[in-house]
Amino acid sequence: MKRKVPTLLCLLTLVWTSAAWAQQTVSSPLTLQPQDGAGEGGELVLSGSSGRAVWLIDNTYDQLRFFTQDSTIAVFHANGSMGLGTNKLYDGYRLSIAGAARAHEMVVQAEWPDYVFEDDYVLIPLREVAAYIAQHGHLPEVPSAAEVEANGVSLGANQALLLKKIEEMTLYLIEMQQQNDDLRTQLTQLQEQVNALAAQQNRN
Repeated sequence: MKRKVPTLLCLLTLVWTSAAWAQQTVSSPLTLQPQDGAGEGGELVLSGSSGRAVWLIDNTYDQLRFFTQDSTIAVFHANGSMGLGTNKLYDGYRLSIAGAARAHEMVVQAEWPDYVFEDDYVLIPLREVAAYIAQHGHLPEVPSAAEVEANGVSLGANQALLLKKIEEMTLYLIEMQQQNDDLRTQLTQLQEQVNALAAQQNRN
């Protein structure tokens, strides 16, 4: 038995397409016709004076694809995943986009690294961090440029990792400030001792 794209998905897609084309001004009637040689799923051809677009219903892959003669516009899969500007869908991802995306706001859920400020957190000595950077060319736990180029970056995980490094940097600064305060105290005490010795010599 052939697997078919859910009827509701097809209906919603056709409604969306009709609405989009209805907003365009055309000088000739818009026609809806089957496409010959479309394969197992079949094609619906929407043509008008403003251009040509094709809806391809592909039963083999449970996909509904919308494309022009030049490029893929959108792909909808029966499992709920969607591609914009690409027909390549990745396992485990609901949305794949070929190109840039723009939004007013985006909320990403991630594990936040507040554990850095817990008493039992072990902070790597800066000397070891410097040695790691000298050997690998990037911070510990941070992916290399080659890894990012090959695999991309998880937005939520990367934001959490950057915050972790900021928190670790804050701890380093606090530690350095404490060391500076201790050195200032010792310097003040040494200066007082020097002044006392100088005053005693002057009296003699």
